[in-house]
Amino acid sequence: MARLCSLRRQTLLLLALPLILATTASAFPSWIGVYGSYERHNAVNPGAFSVLLNEDYWGLHAEVVIRVDAGSWQAYEMNYVGNVDGNSVWTRSHDAAFPTNATVEYYFHGWDDWGGNITDNNGGVWGRGKCLQKCSEFCGAK
Repeated sequence: MARLCSLRRQTLLLLALPLILATTASAFPSWIGVYGSYERHNAVNPGAFSVLLNEDYWGLHAEVVIRVDAGSWQAYEMNYVGNVDGNSVWTRSHDAAFPTNATVEYYFHGWDDWGGNITDNNGGVWGRGKCLQKCSEFCGAK
């Protein structure tokens, strides 16, 4: 009888596992960006980049992807810094100053360990999903 109960528990667990995984996977963020007092960049050279995703769970990641003067795109993983109103908050302080008067393009990418992907292009107003600004306007002269 004890063996039968054990088998029933294992069967129930195996039947419930796909439901649990499907629930986790369906929670992928539908929004990435900033609102309120949050800014994508803090207007300092090299400065800090910030973005929020409208979900917060283990396995979620964010990065800022940057290129300078039409060079190659470089991705920089962002750091999780907390939760605000159910949104995960991510930041990245850039390591090196951008050259004065350089054209700096950037966008944000969120993903999770289960294959979800989302990008922030500020509603498309930057053209091709990139932010295009002169560094002297964008982050001050170095």
